[in-house]
Amino acid sequence: MARPMLLGMIDELINTQRPIPDRITDIYEIIIENWISREANDKISKESLREFTKKCALYMLFNYKLLINNEEISELCLSDELELLNPIFARSKSLLNRLPNGNYKFAHKSIYEHLVSKYALSNKTVAEKVCEDIVRNGLNFVYYRELCAINLEKLYSDYSYIYLNGFDLNHLNLPEVNFSNSNLFKSDLSNVNLFNADLTRTNLSGANLSEVNLSEANLFRTNLTKANLSNANLTKANLSNTNLLATNLSGADLSGAKIYSANMSETNLSGANLSNANLSKLNLLRVNLSRSNLLGATISNVNIFGANLSEAIVDHSVVNI
Repeated sequence: MARPMLLGMIDELINTQRPIPDRITDIYEIIIENWISREANDKISKESLREFTKKCALYMLFNYKLLINNEEISELCLSDELELLNPIFARSKSLLNRLPNGNYKFAHKSIYEHLVSKYALSNKTVAEKVCEDIVRNGLNFVYYRELCAINLEKLYSDYSYIYLNGFDLNHLNLPEVNFSNSNLFKSDLSNVNLFNADLTRTNLSGANLSEVNLSEANLFRTNLTKANLSNANLTKANLSNTNLLATNLSGADLSGAKIYSANMSETNLSGANLSNANLSKLNLLRVNLSRSNLLGATISNVNIFGANLSEAIVDHSVVNI
C-alpha cells in the first residue's frame, strides 16, 4: 500500500540515526514523537501535546468525525489534564492542520488511525469502538491488527465482540480468554493455547487452528466452517450446535467432547480420537471417519449417509442410528 506521508518522512527517519523499524506502528511512533519534540517549547510541554493529541483522537472516534472545530478544541483544553494548555497553542503546535473552512483535522488520516488503535490496547471500550469503525466506516485496521498481534497476551482477557479478521495470532498463550461473539474469520490461531476459552458464537470460519489447545473450551454455536483444526486438542470441549461444515479435524483429539446437534457434514475426522464423545443428533453426511476412534462414544440419531467409516474403531453397543 502506498503511503505518501511516510515517503515524505524518509529523511526524518534516516536522521534519527537509528535503524528504520520493520513495523508500520513503530514508524508512526517515531514520526509522532519527532513532531511533538519539534513543537514543544517553554509554553507547551511534550506531555501536554501528547495528552491533547490523545483527547482529540478519542473525541473524534466516539463522535464519528474526522474534523474538529475551534469551539471543540477549546473545550478539550478545559479538561483537568490540560488545564494549562492554551487553545491557541493546541491549534498551532499539535498534530492538527487547519482547513480553509476553519475546521481542523489530523495532518494525515493514518495518524488518527494509528493513535486510536494504540489507545485501544489499554481500553476495551475504545477497542470495541475501533472495531465498530473498522466495520462501519472502513477504518484502516493495519495498525490495530499489528499492535494486537504484538501485545495480545499482555492485554485484557475479555475480547468479546472484537474484530480480529485475518490476524496472525499463532503460538500465543491465551488460556481462559473470552472471544465470545468475536469475528476471527480466516485468522491464524495455530498452536495457540486456548484452554478453557470462551468461543461461543464466534466466527472462526476459514481460520487456521491446527495444533491449537482447545481443551475444555466452550465453542457452543461457533462457526467453524472450513476451518483447519488438524491435530487440535479438543478434549472435553463443548462443540454442541456448532457449524463444522467441511471442517478439517483430522488427527484431532475430541475425547470426551460434547458435539451433539452439530453440523458435521463433509467434515474430515480421519484419525481423530472421538472416544467417549457425545455424537447425538449429528449430521454426518459424507463425513470422513476413517481410522477414527469411536470407542465409548454416544452415537444416536445421526445421519451418516455417505460417511466413510473404513478402519474406524467402533463400539457397536452404543450405536443407535
